[in-house]
Amino acid sequence: MNFKKSIGLIEILFVIVISSVLFISISNVNLDLHKLNSNEYNKNLSKIEFESFRLFLQKRISIDNNLEKLRYQDNIVFYNQNILIKNIVTYSKSVKSNNINIYMCIKNRIKMCQDIKVYKE
Repeated sequence: MNFKKSIGLIEILFVIVISSVLFISISNVNLDLHKLNSNEYNKNLSKIEFESFRLFLQKRISIDNNLEKLRYQDNIVFYNQNILIKNIVTYSKSVKSNNINIYMCIKNRIKMCQDIKVYKE
């Protein structure tokens, strides 16, 4: 009778160990998926910010040929005293005869950089 009880206890311990390993593995997979999803979300958010910034500039270049009202101050890009984009860590602007190049990096949990070209009409 004691032999059957000890076999039963060993089976219960074995099931507990297997269940614990499965729970820890599933938790790690969920954590990795959450981190991946969060990184992808932040990348896509930065891409949307860059693209909306580019579209705004493309629209405004017909009015302000050199985008003189565009300025960078304290990690923020302004146009005519209105905030366009925040959390800028790197910014440079070069005006050429047919286009304007703006290189900037955004830091929203992750750092992402892009070179934006806006062509004059």
